[in-house]
Amino acid sequence: MWGKLAKIFSVIDLLSRPSGATKKEIIEVSGTGDRQFYRLIESIQNLGVPVYDYKTDGEREKVWYIEKNYIKKLPNMTVPNPGFTLPELFILSFFKGSSSIFQNTDISRYADSSYAKLKGFVLDNRKETFEKVESAFISRVRFSKDYSGWEDLLIDILGAIISRKRCIIDYNSFKSGLVKIYHVNPLHLFENDGGLYLMVQIEDSGKIYTFAIERIKKIKINSETFEYPTNFDASKFLNQSFGIFMDECFYCRIWFSADVSRYIKERRWADEQAIVENNDGSIILEMQTCGWGDVKRWVLTFGKESRLLSPELMKTEIIDEISQTMNLYNNDLFSASRTGNDINSM
Repeated sequence: MWGKLAKIFSVIDLLSRPSGATKKEIIEVSGTGDRQFYRLIESIQNLGVPVYDYKTDGEREKVWYIEKNYIKKLPNMTVPNPGFTLPELFILSFFKGSSSIFQNTDISRYADSSYAKLKGFVLDNRKETFEKVESAFISRVRFSKDYSGWEDLLIDILGAIISRKRCIIDYNSFKSGLVKIYHVNPLHLFENDGGLYLMVQIEDSGKIYTFAIERIKKIKINSETFEYPTNFDASKFLNQSFGIFMDECFYCRIWFSADVSRYIKERRWADEQAIVENNDGSIILEMQTCGWGDVKRWVLTFGKESRLLSPELMKTEIIDEISQTMNLYNNDLFSASRTGNDINSM
């Protein structure tokens, strides 16, 4: 999925040379055609990289380069030891091992390269410890979304976020299945459960929405810029929702059996939560959260080990869903008994 990003980084490396790079060299490294060349340069400039071109007397081709004051190079000298502590090494290794969405992509090469450079700052007598810490963390990739073919869109979105450009997005709504047009200010990209999402502010209403990348059908970047919303805390906004869907916040109470109570107590499910412990070992989780459908589905995953106490409307919806599920299984049993077939073979 990250093939184009990897190509862009390769071109940036090329443009960082003191001699710069010709159009022919850039096309060879990026694998783009002559018509896509200027779009590639524009994409790099949209990422905030100052790319310029010049043509000296007697030269047949222009040379493209990155402004030299933008490029930071270490001098040929002893680099001061940053003095990584063991906890700091653990954190670096954890971030490297937990970036599962980049696994098996071209961009992982740049992550490994960055980590190797950091590793070069470690004193020789600490490198063995560093390597042991590095191997302590591994990533688990499950149910990740496939973003192959979405490289151009991602580059456009990154450029719009960095340059604060307003956009028009054609978005395929999950609920209705219809494509709707939104005029938005793109704020952030973030990962959730193996998927990439775009956080935007709707121009007219000022409301904050989250769009799944794979449901964005088209994006048009305008020349008009926008100001980041005043006093908006994106991290707090995300954390107040139980899942990925944002709606009105509500108060809920959920009973959990003694068998799963420890699992519930070991985690924090909402910023505003409380746990009431019962004499039989069961607990009641009370929390203020958002994401009605996410909470409902979560409660159902525990089966008989959980029971929603409030709100009443959600309890009614859960009872109805359980009833419909029972009907599905009962119909299977009835059909099997009528035909004499083994239900497991159906």
